[in-house]
Parts: sequence; C-alpha cells; structure tokens
Amino acid sequence: MYGHDAWDYKGYTCSIDAWVEPEENIKMWHWVDDPDGNYLRPHITPYDGSKEVVELWIDAGCPSGRCVINGRDYGNWDMDSLELLKNNNLSVATLRERISPLR
Repeated sequence: MYGHDAWDYKGYTCSIDAWVEPEENIKMWHWVDDPDGNYLRPHITPYDGSKEVVELWIDAGCPSGRCVINGRDYGNWDMDSLELLKNNNLSVATLRERISPLR
C-alpha cells in the first residue's frame, strides 16, 4: 500500500487506499461505511484519488454497480457521470439514456 486517507462526510466514513502495482501504476481503492454501518464499495474509477469524487458519489445517491449505459459498460463511475446524475436530479436509468450520446 502506498497511502491511505480517511474522513467523514455527511455521516459517511470514507477512505481511499492507494496501491502501487509492479509497473509503477498507482490505483485508488474507495471504501465507504454508510450512517447505518453498512459497508459500501463504490465502483469509482481507480485513477481518481480525490475526496471530491467520493463525496460526489454520495451526493449522487450512492449508485451501485458499474456505469452501464444503454447496455454498454463504461466501467467505473467518474466525475462526469456522477455530476450528470446529481446535477440533473436523474435516476441511474434516466442517466443511462441521456449520457449515451455524450460518450
């Protein structure tokens, strides 16, 4: 493990662990405990280690699973898809319909 950051946000306990792979590739692993004590594993891109992306994931309603839009798997959630979800007050299903032309 390369580094660890932990903080509280809106009743959630959040943490990011940075791992260095053999080829010097650094990936971030995101972990969240909700206010009820449930463990959540956000599918956030491992290349974003910012607190903001985890907080945006919470603000967007803690979407589960990977970002699959119109049957196409776009992988992990990122700032762009989370901002669309949150700022447009969309459901994950509606986001999947709207974001498809943008990708």
